[in-house]
Amino acid sequence: MAGALQLTLTPATTLAATGAFARAIGLITMELRGQFVGTFEPADQLYAALLARNADALGL
Repeated sequence: MAGALQLTLTPATTLAATGAFARAIGLITMELRGQFVGTFEPADQLYAALLARNADALGL
């Protein structure tokens, strides 16, 4: 994909981006399947913490 977008990405950057994407998709999937009912309601703070962690991991 990086080639199609004409991006130069290091393996470390690719790994960090893939991990961030996987964590976000995993959290969204768990939310949609009702896994947080009774624990993280609303899940706003959980999402905010995940986004902050992902931004840090990507150096944003």
